[in-house]
Amino acid sequence: MKKILYIWLTSFALSASAQSELSPYLFHSSFEQTSFSSANPIQIMLAANPNVDSIKYSQYMADFQIHLAKLKKKTGERTTVQTLEKVFYFNHRRKLSWYNNDVILSDLFESGKYDCLTGTAFYAATLEELGIPYQIYEFNYHVFLVASCDDGQVMIEPTDPLEGFVTDREEIKARIHKYSQDEAMTPGMQTVSNIISLNDLAGLQYYNMSVDSYNHRKYADAFNYIQKANFLYPSTRIKEIQRVFKNQVRLVSSN
Repeated sequence: MKKILYIWLTSFALSASAQSELSPYLFHSSFEQTSFSSANPIQIMLAANPNVDSIKYSQYMADFQIHLAKLKKKTGERTTVQTLEKVFYFNHRRKLSWYNNDVILSDLFESGKYDCLTGTAFYAATLEELGIPYQIYEFNYHVFLVASCDDGQVMIEPTDPLEGFVTDREEIKARIHKYSQDEAMTPGMQTVSNIISLNDLAGLQYYNMSVDSYNHRKYADAFNYIQKANFLYPSTRIKEIQRVFKNQVRLVSSN
């Protein structure tokens, strides 16, 4: 999920809160607007792609249900470490084809391209369908899941198809600590270490889209995306960057 913003951000407090609703003019399609009303994070993430409409979304979901049906035949009814191991490797073999840094969730459904955020979203959606509890861990540049089962906990690191299934409790703690320490080393940036929801993850996808647009000098698009990100997940860093992007749009408009 590593997105780098090519500006220097200083720390400041913001009093603004998340908007109670978004302007209809911010949505690129009626399907995207409807998706925000649905409160379905996976639908919201897929609708972020202008090429995804209700028909395309239905096709993605039908394919996902076929995938789940095959997976359920392998896992059985009990939720064990062995169950989660089957989930991990089955998803990677069938859906997560290759890692790419600049993708959104529709890329995973369309071609198998994924990053840590979209891979985590796909695993979260799978676990929810299987009724397996999980937590999503957010850091400055990375996200992953820790799932709970009858005989322990499992860390699922979607970007590591070989070593990304971790069952040892102490190793899970060590990896979480390492990510916290590594990302605290970024100069001038507040350390992020949170447990978030799937809805928050949808906000982070818009955050990534916003930063990517800003880095390509598409300032209006960047401000559009960051408003959606703030609506879904009004975190401190999203609010900070929303403020920066708003000022940049004003500056560009005045010239």
